[in-house]
Amino acid sequence: MGSYFKAFHDEDWGLIALNPHLIEDDLVGTNYLNQLSRVLEEMNPKSMFGFIGFSMGGRIIYDFLNINKNIIKKVIAIAQIDPVIQSFNWDKNIISLLENRTILFASSTDQYRFGIITSALLSISSIPIEDIHGALPSKCLEQIIGFFRTQISNEKSF
Repeated sequence: MGSYFKAFHDEDWGLIALNPHLIEDDLVGTNYLNQLSRVLEEMNPKSMFGFIGFSMGGRIIYDFLNINKNIIKKVIAIAQIDPVIQSFNWDKNIISLLENRTILFASSTDQYRFGIITSALLSISSIPIEDIHGALPSKCLEQIIGFFRTQISNEKSF
C-alpha cells in the first residue's frame, strides 16, 4: 500500500486503507462494511470520494453502495483490481449509474479469472493485465491515478 499512499499524497488526495483481516478473517465482509460506515461518519458531509477495491474488496464496494444508495452521487470513481464477485445481488441501477465512473482491471493470466468473471457479470469492460491475482495492485497504480484525475476533472466541469 505504500506506493498508493505516496501517489495519493502527491496528488493532494486522502487515502484510507481498510484492513478487516487484521484480527481474524472476514470472508463475509462485515468488518469492511463497519469500517466503511465509520469512515463516512467521520468525513466532511460535503466530501466527494472514490473507492479502490482489490479482490474481495471489489464486492464489498457494491455491497456497501447497495446498502447506502444515498451516497452514490458523492462517488467520483471506482477502481476495481481483479475483483472477486461470484454473483450479482445488487440493484442494477447502482451498477449502471457507476459504469462510467468505474475502471476494472482483470488478470489475463491468473487461473481463477476473477476480474474477467466480474467484468462479464457487471457488463463493465475490463483492462487485461498479465500477472497473477496478487500482483495486480502494483501494476495498476498509474492507470488508477490517471483515471481518478480524469474523473475529478469531469466532476469540476459540471
